[in-house]
Amino acid sequence: MVDYKNIRTLSDIDRERETLRTRLSVKESHLSSSFMTVKEGFTPTALFAEGVRSASSVIPLDRIVLAAVRFLKRRLSR
Repeated sequence: MVDYKNIRTLSDIDRERETLRTRLSVKESHLSSSFMTVKEGFTPTALFAEGVRSASSVIPLDRIVLAAVRFLKRRLSR
């Protein structure tokens, strides 16, 4: 934290301004990086996979998928 009582000259102000600008630039790059990481996680495939994972704890999806595969296999073999 900057102790503003110790700023006495214009050069002190310029130095503190540069320090703040540097800190803001670093925070901006961290924020941008975090945003891109989150953005990459919200693809349609990832959202679908998360939905399937959530539903699989409540609905027996393995039985539903097995029934769907058997149905498709029967339809294709006709």
